[in-house]
Amino acid sequence: MNNNKLVLLSRFAAQARRFIGVVNVTKMSTDHAYAIQTILSAHASKNADLKDLAKKVSLTLNINHQLLNAIEHFLNEYIETQDLAKVEYYLHQFAQFIYDIPAEGVAYRRAVSQYLAQLEEMERPFCTQMIRAFYPYWMAEFTYQGSQQLSIHSIDFRNLTQTPKSLLDLWEKAESELLSDAEMMLLSHFTKDMLEKEIANDAVDSRKKIAKILTVELRNHQAKTHFDYRLTVEKIQALINKHDLKAFFVQVSRDFYYFWNANADQNQHTEYSI
Repeated sequence: MNNNKLVLLSRFAAQARRFIGVVNVTKMSTDHAYAIQTILSAHASKNADLKDLAKKVSLTLNINHQLLNAIEHFLNEYIETQDLAKVEYYLHQFAQFIYDIPAEGVAYRRAVSQYLAQLEEMERPFCTQMIRAFYPYWMAEFTYQGSQQLSIHSIDFRNLTQTPKSLLDLWEKAESELLSDAEMMLLSHFTKDMLEKEIANDAVDSRKKIAKILTVELRNHQAKTHFDYRLTVEKIQALINKHDLKAFFVQVSRDFYYFWNANADQNQHTEYSI
């Protein structure tokens, strides 16, 4: 353990002692499960100095700071304030099951099953809803972080069109595009599904706008495969700064994929998990 890391961990342990108890400095650097549990406990303490040190420790130890960011954003934007303490408690429990999994849907669902299986039956409905709500926040962190790495493996989108500066630029561009009959039908099916699910009108309108942006961008980038779709989503998402909008975009792009995929050559596609 180098001196800088040791100094930081010692500062963290000294501050943590006042709020969450004794922290084993050596174990923090050798046992990731212990480290993530300790860092989450520090985050839950609400002490600003301890939370700041916890973030620095997670970065220094390379312990999934994306997960910590997702938890922080989710809790900051959670609407049902009367349930906030309950959500925080269960979310920190659930974090123990996802701190070291790959950022993809199959691994997340497997972790969900493992977590729910060890809960009392009466706890499961609440935790299931919480986990579903948290998923876009979790995936948004990893999708955003991975956008630069993914871009080197496929089309250089920067050379295809003038680089837009925001999601609004893409929407204005999409509004001026003439859609084909097949694209109109695709959006119609997506809208019909939302209406059947009785999604609120304002949410339907927002989701339709995102779906139209996706339709136009997928066409412009000649997306034909699962990987093309994901790269297009990555490119658009990189323009979104507001975290709740980013999470919303990830959720819509995930839902829209199944409609887009159904209209494409099935031999050229594989399942897309966000």
